[in-house]
Amino acid sequence: MGELDFTEYSLRLGEGLFADKVVLALSRFQHTWTVDRDERQTFKRARGFLAEAIEGGKSPHATFRSSQDAVSAKAFTHAVAAMVTPTPSKEEFLDY
Repeated sequence: MGELDFTEYSLRLGEGLFADKVVLALSRFQHTWTVDRDERQTFKRARGFLAEAIEGGKSPHATFRSSQDAVSAKAFTHAVAAMVTPTPSKEEFLDY
């Protein structure tokens, strides 16, 4: 990978911190079976990201009818890049 500029580093750091926040909220929920206001917002944001990623996986590449299509495609790309479990095809990724 080439050099990243400060904006790209900031974006990646923010995404990493958000992912940590989601994992922490899930862990707390698993132990307490309660969700506070901040955790509710975290889950809402995570749900929105996952919905965008799934929608982005449905769109044909480079066919954007709106700016939301581009956002969804970007979310899908981020989700695929972040996958720990390898999936050989787009369909298997979406099923997973």
